[in-house]
Amino acid sequence: MNSNYIYTKRVMGLDVKVLCTMLVVLLLSAGLVGYSFTKRNKEIPCKSFDILIFGERNAGSKIYYSGQQLIFRVAAHIEDKVIWDFGDNSPKMEGAGTMHIFTSEKIFAVTATVNGKCPSTISVNIKQKETTVTDSAGNIVTPILGEPEAFENEPVTFTTPVAALSYRWSVDQPGYPVKNSQNAIFTFKKTGVYTVRLIVDDDRTKNYKFTINIKPIKKLVDNTEDEPIEIPKIEAKESPPIEAPPQSKPSEITEPIKPPGKTYVFTSDENLKDYLQSFLCGKMSLQALEPYFCDLNNTSVTVTEEKKITSATLANLCAALKCRRDIVILSINEVHRNTDKCVTSFLIHIEKTKQKRACPDN
Repeated sequence: MNSNYIYTKRVMGLDVKVLCTMLVVLLLSAGLVGYSFTKRNKEIPCKSFDILIFGERNAGSKIYYSGQQLIFRVAAHIEDKVIWDFGDNSPKMEGAGTMHIFTSEKIFAVTATVNGKCPSTISVNIKQKETTVTDSAGNIVTPILGEPEAFENEPVTFTTPVAALSYRWSVDQPGYPVKNSQNAIFTFKKTGVYTVRLIVDDDRTKNYKFTINIKPIKKLVDNTEDEPIEIPKIEAKESPPIEAPPQSKPSEITEPIKPPGKTYVFTSDENLKDYLQSFLCGKMSLQALEPYFCDLNNTSVTVTEEKKITSATLANLCAALKCRRDIVILSINEVHRNTDKCVTSFLIHIEKTKQKRACPDN
C-alpha cells in the first residue's frame, strides 16, 4: 500500500515537472518570437503608399456624395495590419480594403495606418447629392421659393412646392429657431448673406439650400428743424381712386402700357424713382404703374425720412405724398420676385425740403 503510493507520487511528480518545464519553454519561445517580430517591424522603414477609392489614385480631387458607399484600399502584404480612420467619428475599421458611407457634407481626412506606425492620409470631398425635385403632380420644381434679397428686420417668407410628411427649415447661423411647416418666415436682424436650409421627411438626402442677401436700411441725417412726415394708416382697399390732374404742359415721361394678362414689366430702381416722382407731380396715374408690381396697392413699402422708419403700403404712401411739393425722393431699392421680376416690396428714402421740389417740365 505504501510502496504503491510512493510510486504513484513519484511518477505524478515527474509528470508535473515535465509539464511545467514544457510550459516555460513555450512561453519563452513565444516571447522571443514576439520580440523578434517587434524588433524587425521597428527596423523596417515606412514606405509611402496611396489610398485608392474604387481602385483609383488621386481620388482626393474628385467629388463623392453623402449616402454613397465608397470602397477604400491600400496595397499591403497579407501579414500587414491596416487600420482605417475615416475622420467622421465613426468606429475604426481593419483590413487592407474596406467600405464606408459618409452621411454629411464635408471634406473628410481619411487615414490608413499600416502596422501601427506608417500612416497615409487623403482628403475626401463629400457633397449632398443633387436630385430632381418634383411636386405632387410630378412636375419638376425649384425646391425652395423665396426672395434672393431683402432688408434687415424685414420678415421674409420661404415656401416649397415639395409634398412631404414633415418639413424642417433652419438658418445656418445661431439665433434662428427651426420651422416645421411648409412655409417659413425668418426675420434677419443683421446684413449679410444667409443660407436657408430645408430638409423634408427627415431624410438628409433631401436637403435643399437657398441663399439670401440681406441689405441695410439707410437712415437719413437728423434734421431738427422739420417734423417727420406722418404716413396715414389707411387700408389699401379703402383708398380712394387717384386721378391724374389736368396737365398744363406735355410730359416727357410716357405712362407705361400694361401688357395683357398677368405679364409684368421689369423696372430698375432709378426708373421707379422717376415714375413715382412723376406721379407726385401729377403727371402719371398710380394705376399706370401696375405692370411693375406684383400687387400694386398692397405692395409693402419701408419709408425712411430723417431718422424715422415707417412701414406702409404703396397706396398709403401715395395718399400721404400726393401733391406734396416739399417732398423729394432720394432713392429707391426694389425687391423683385424670382419668377416674373415684378416688384414685391421696396425701400424709399424721402426728404422734406424748404423749397418745393422740381418736377419734370417745371
